[in-house]
Amino acid sequence: MWLDDLLFINPYKIKNRKKLTQFENDILFMNNFNEKLETAMRRYKLEGLPDTCSERVILQSLIFNGKVAFYEDNGAIFAMQASVSGKGVNINGDPVNAYVFSKNGIINKEIDLFIKGADNSALLKQGTMGYQGSTKPRGVLVYENKQRYPFINTIIYYSKTIADTFRTIDVNRTWLKHPFIPICPETMVNSVEEIFGKIENNEAIIPISTGMKDITELDLKEITGREDAITRCVELIDWYEQKYREACGFDSNSSIDKKGENLVTDEVNFNQSFTDKHTNELIEYLQEQFDYVNEVLGTHITVKEYESDEQNELQPNDASGNSEPESGDAN
Repeated sequence: MWLDDLLFINPYKIKNRKKLTQFENDILFMNNFNEKLETAMRRYKLEGLPDTCSERVILQSLIFNGKVAFYEDNGAIFAMQASVSGKGVNINGDPVNAYVFSKNGIINKEIDLFIKGADNSALLKQGTMGYQGSTKPRGVLVYENKQRYPFINTIIYYSKTIADTFRTIDVNRTWLKHPFIPICPETMVNSVEEIFGKIENNEAIIPISTGMKDITELDLKEITGREDAITRCVELIDWYEQKYREACGFDSNSSIDKKGENLVTDEVNFNQSFTDKHTNELIEYLQEQFDYVNEVLGTHITVKEYESDEQNELQPNDASGNSEPESGDAN
């Protein structure tokens, strides 16, 4: 949902409950999706990019499409989104040709691709229906992982799951304000809805007309266990957040309360070892891809582990926060 800078309509003035519920579902998903996407863009960083390449575009393309194209045009190197063309793939499943396109649609062109090992065998240059490509390929496709699987699918799953759990907390939180279901005749439904609407809006005083008919027929069925449900949802959100961090390759024991997962020390250490290995493999594979880009296009791109400013500030210190030298006389 995008909001105009000069015209903002409060969505919580929506009277239709179904529309308001859908709005709350959508806004929670979008909030979580944006947060998860920002996190995913900090799994690694790229250094040595040509000035004509945008790191943001590269990261977004790798996340959303699983690949990004680097190509040369009039002496400049560009990095753009790409899709495989109808000229197909070679015997190993590597595309021999692709379309690249810019964010504003000005560039939408077809390029032939460099293919590793193709200098030693013409078969590796041959795509569907015998297409051989030009004698001077102009681009390279870089994939984020060996399966060429877009990470966006992981982001969507955890965004939806966590947003749904947040909404479960919202529903239970609302029921804490009126933990019962009213049972009443049809003639009283509108009046009861009005009363509960005022409770929902946190109105301190809710007058009820003595003219309400059949008031003695109003019955309330109590609902219990809402507090426990909220507690379990909070623990579940922590667990999902941690699993997403592990999927990103971040540390697995930095912030989560272990009682929610019931993890012992050995399990925590194992998870940490797994995520460290995952991060190293991700960076190593990407660097292998960029080494080939550097080779054929003359660039000098390297992949590094992303470190926030806070991490950089803490690096010189030991675990206790002591910044004194490890050895030698402090004087």
